[in-house]
Amino acid sequence: MNDTWTPRIVVFQCQYSLYCEADQRWMDTQLPLHIKLIKVPCTGRIGPLFVLNAIQGGADGVLISGCLPEKCHFKEGNLGARRQLDEFRRFLTYLGMGEERMRFAWIDLSERGRIQQELADLEETIRAIGPARRLVTRASWKLEVGSWKLEVGSWKLEVGYPTSNLQSPTSNIQFAIRQEAARILDEDIVDVVIGFEAGTLPLKAQPAFITRKEEAEKLVYSGFCQNNLASYLTRRRKEERIGIICRGCESRAVRALVLEHQHDRDKLYLIGVPCTGIIDWRKIERQVGENALQAVEEGDEVIVTARDGEHRFQRADVLHDSCKRCLHPNPVGADIVLGDPLPESDPERAWAPVLEFEALLPEERYAYFIQEAERCIRCYACREACPMCYCTECFVDYTTPRWAESMITPSGTQAWHIIRAFHQTGRCVSCGACERACPMDIKMTYLVDKLNYDMVQQYGFEVGASEEEQPPFAAFTLDDRNRFVR
Repeated sequence: MNDTWTPRIVVFQCQYSLYCEADQRWMDTQLPLHIKLIKVPCTGRIGPLFVLNAIQGGADGVLISGCLPEKCHFKEGNLGARRQLDEFRRFLTYLGMGEERMRFAWIDLSERGRIQQELADLEETIRAIGPARRLVTRASWKLEVGSWKLEVGSWKLEVGYPTSNLQSPTSNIQFAIRQEAARILDEDIVDVVIGFEAGTLPLKAQPAFITRKEEAEKLVYSGFCQNNLASYLTRRRKEERIGIICRGCESRAVRALVLEHQHDRDKLYLIGVPCTGIIDWRKIERQVGENALQAVEEGDEVIVTARDGEHRFQRADVLHDSCKRCLHPNPVGADIVLGDPLPESDPERAWAPVLEFEALLPEERYAYFIQEAERCIRCYACREACPMCYCTECFVDYTTPRWAESMITPSGTQAWHIIRAFHQTGRCVSCGACERACPMDIKMTYLVDKLNYDMVQQYGFEVGASEEEQPPFAAFTLDDRNRFVR
């Protein structure tokens, strides 16, 4: 490494973390020019967006300085920050950016001079590994991935899995759904039932909102029901009594939304249906083009009538990838379950794509991320399809401060995909609705699946498994001090 090169470092410092007056005076008046100090009221104020902005702004390393867990000026602020930021460092490593560039320093009253030593150690580490080149900076807007894209072009997120547990739905379930919807409307148990009806396209059913029992006859249920219906709960009035058709992923999303106080569970009536998987219309369209006129399911086959004749597919071959690795096909916490429960899947099979991606070289992982993110047109269809994206104003829509580029630039699209995924940590139900909605067919579940995997491994938490347990980023204890070395 060239000795004339000086790494740029950003320090986020809790204003209460340096008890030693000499240390604080050094930070305020004698800090080298290549180190930028940003003071915050508490490390609890520091989120992934702060770190990402620093890196995209040209920082080669980031140091976060805060108080010890039991000595936070705001009682618990640093506890939440420690969980989030430690996971964000793991996430950046997963994307091939290296965890060495992000460091924490939880400083005690007696540790005089430690902040100088931490900065010296971080600078030495960064000098050894060189400048940060992995994330596009807003200043350059250039992709510095060399030939990596070509080297990883053959890697696919699709992994072949046994699909013996995935069978074709029957018309009996559709009939039972219609009967139950008509009953709860007739008995005035709900004001509206959210389900599916036949759409204008042969490979897609569309959401239906029925308010009269006579309308129940138009409800349908098949593998062509693409949407996660839980996404509509946050768009309805909270006082409205809602009946909703819930497969495994939808029921877990409903639980997560209830935990986040987005709807009152007492005003929901969940009609549970064991899920046999969603048909990936893109897999069929690649074979028949846009010529499909009609599509039906018969047993283990999907039969598509097109202008050039009839095409038959094995149902297991055209399922969406998220359904192939689904862990929990059965609804949880439903008021009524229609149909027989299905076997639960093997966790090792579900997490296989995450472990396979982690086994790639860092430059290969980063190149794959860039390859997917650069195709984004910023239409935000993924946001609209996701049941857990319900913020009144998304971070990408903020103008003061401007957290991410709003234009279709490499910097903006990378920030969007990183932060959107990270906001789903411990909340995503891996339904794949974001990918199915994306007009560019961008792979996104490999990001949130990694974060969910970490929540299981680090905290034993699984989305929707409990009606009361909060996601790890919303719950923390003093025992967390044992999870963090630095």
